[in-house]
Amino acid sequence: MKRTSQPSNHSPSSPAEPGPSGPARLVLLLAFGAFAWLGLAQLQTPEVVSETAPPTAFSAERANAHLEVIATESRAIGTPGNRAARQYLVEQIEALGLEAEVQTSPVHVRFPGSPGFSAGVVHNVLTRVPGTDNTGAIAVNAHYDSGTTGPGASDCGSCVVTALEALRAVVEGPPLRNDVVFVFTDGEENGDLGAAAFVKEHPWADDVRLAINYEAQGSSGPAILYATSERDGWLVSEFFDVAPNVAAYSWIGAISEAYPSGQLECDLAEYMKGGIQGLGFVYTADTVDYHTARDSLEHIDLGSVQQEGDYTLAFLGHFGRLDLTDIPSEQNQVFFNVLPGVVAHYPYGWVVPMAAVLTVIGLLLIGVGFRREVLHLKELAIASASIAVGTIVVVALCVLGWMAIKSLNPVYDVILIGHYQTELYTVAFIALAVALVGVLHALVRRLGAAHLSAAAVLVWLPLLWALSLTLPAMSYIATWPLFFALLPLAWLVVGARPAGWGYVAALVVAAVPAIVLLPGTLYQAVGLINRFEGATGAPLLGGLTLFVAPVLVLLMPHFELLAGRGGHQRWLVPGAAGLLALGLVGWANLTAGFDEARPRPNHIAYTLDANSGEAEWVSFDRHLDDWTGTFFPANIERGSYETANWGMFDAFIAPAAPVDIPGPEVELVSQTADASAHTLAWRLRSPRGAPEMRVFVRTSGEITAATLDDRVLDLSEYAPADDGILRLNYVNVPPEGAFLTITVASADEARVTVEDVSLGLPSEPELRVEPRPAHTMPAPSFRFDATEVRKTRTFELTAADDEVEVETLPEGK
Repeated sequence: MKRTSQPSNHSPSSPAEPGPSGPARLVLLLAFGAFAWLGLAQLQTPEVVSETAPPTAFSAERANAHLEVIATESRAIGTPGNRAARQYLVEQIEALGLEAEVQTSPVHVRFPGSPGFSAGVVHNVLTRVPGTDNTGAIAVNAHYDSGTTGPGASDCGSCVVTALEALRAVVEGPPLRNDVVFVFTDGEENGDLGAAAFVKEHPWADDVRLAINYEAQGSSGPAILYATSERDGWLVSEFFDVAPNVAAYSWIGAISEAYPSGQLECDLAEYMKGGIQGLGFVYTADTVDYHTARDSLEHIDLGSVQQEGDYTLAFLGHFGRLDLTDIPSEQNQVFFNVLPGVVAHYPYGWVVPMAAVLTVIGLLLIGVGFRREVLHLKELAIASASIAVGTIVVVALCVLGWMAIKSLNPVYDVILIGHYQTELYTVAFIALAVALVGVLHALVRRLGAAHLSAAAVLVWLPLLWALSLTLPAMSYIATWPLFFALLPLAWLVVGARPAGWGYVAALVVAAVPAIVLLPGTLYQAVGLINRFEGATGAPLLGGLTLFVAPVLVLLMPHFELLAGRGGHQRWLVPGAAGLLALGLVGWANLTAGFDEARPRPNHIAYTLDANSGEAEWVSFDRHLDDWTGTFFPANIERGSYETANWGMFDAFIAPAAPVDIPGPEVELVSQTADASAHTLAWRLRSPRGAPEMRVFVRTSGEITAATLDDRVLDLSEYAPADDGILRLNYVNVPPEGAFLTITVASADEARVTVEDVSLGLPSEPELRVEPRPAHTMPAPSFRFDATEVRKTRTFELTAADDEVEVETLPEGK
């Protein structure tokens, strides 16, 4: 017998039918608020433990006493602050009755895809706490250097004092079975140099089986587990069993895999390269403090330190008693917080099967909808296209909105990792996304809740498979919201009405993962976006809605309930959200600006060409301020500035009075040649004792081999060498200089440019440098008010069978 379809005015997809009551909508909104609170609660740091706590406990108050000593000035490698911190570490270790060792080593590193090498001489501070029956050592790694532009209370003074306080607690507590090596590394800010030196060259590294590392890319927020080694299944599972108040999200690991040149794992990456399993922790709130003068004692959240310390003692207390002779190698894990301190985790091997199951269930439900004539192909196609395009439009409008804000308000167009109003704009863009998705729903709600719910599922399936197949660590962001979203879809396609408390309960349950997971995801996403925006200047903050808009369209049935029976009610949600967004943007702009509490970041450098004797002021700022403007003529435009070894950049450039500063020395030590190649050795040094040198070598033939301080540079995947180019940055230059040797095939000339860099502008009176105002600070990512002196020498290559004295062209060439 032919089945008779339901009349359209009784279809569960009809928006005209009676919907849930006002109290039901209130319940849904309250549920949203409760779930958001659960998500935000995951981001709370623990209470700080008092300095009067038992000696075996970790106390951030006790740790802060160390911070008050070391975080008063920059600890950049090669600076007085760095040397003072190193001496303090040695004294504190010896005060505990342990032996401190300073590992001094030249070292070099090149991140994957990087156009140059980072190198220098590091001074790591090490100590070892022996176990009772060692089966493998555990390394606790913390870098004690900082950037040049601030005192580094968080980055990474917090890491140092966390390790020091943990070391004290370990010494005070019962002996562990396994040895614990505390590694205070130098030169992390210049390419993870200290960690590389320890792993490659120190004999203790051969004993290390597990490592933990701390980082800070802000001054507050939860310390999250964000980086793990390969085959981490056993390690993270064991850690989650013992760690208190743990916050952990695996998706940042997926970004690290996709962006290897960033080496987001920091020092931990060097341990992983050495085959050592490990975990990395970071806190990222208040990124405006990152690498600035605001990274100070006044701004650090000791709750973040407490959380890292609690992790450390739990890690050492557990793994320090296990047999580490043969560490299990188990499949990587997906992990994420579901409640404060509660982490869900499962192996990568589950990801694709889960995606397949969700796909089958979703398609079966849609098939049931067609069979029951609740769904219709035309309406579903329109709904799917509308939601897919609408999601893209929502994100695009938010991105364009931030572009417009930055272009209209130059306060935001500065070199800073984030902005002082980032939190306001984060909430504003979430509200704007809600408003825009609400408008989208209002425009397509005539298609009905069933079609919109099914369309949202169809749009999510490609996202689910893209993440599951390419970035499994990130897949949970798509898997669990989609899984729960199938519940209201099932309700609708079986023919039940979208009414009553049962349907409201289904919607409440469906919203749980979407809303609970969002705060933790955005906490990390905003920190990462701020970092990339600060590095590139691109207007990226609006891109946070990439994580918001897809979640919102999955909640189309919820928008349907909140829209009521139609009419003006359907505009209440988008209208209220839109007004909130406008209000937040307006307030953020009204309160934008700089003062002593929120200094303006800026950049200025004095550059001297030792060949020509000409000097210039250079600023990479996008706009001059009242202080940097004093170095340049009025109404100056930005031009192209050629750096010593990184190419051309837009900058403000103006002539400066030359002062008498000795340039770096490029001394040819030897040259040998045969029929096919030349080998040249130079000594590069800074007579004025500058702590950094930038080196650029260009030859007329391929560079086939190179060594730096008798250590081989791996050129096998270094494409510039094929074109006769070698770039490197060398920090903590020793008085005797650095020794660079290259072998060049079929070349007749080699040109070497060296630029030495010191911190602080020249003080000669003819330069008339005004003191830096209190409402400004040096911009992050640059050297602090640098003085840069550049020298270029060109060498003709002569053929010979043995070592010969090379002809050196006039120094001006």
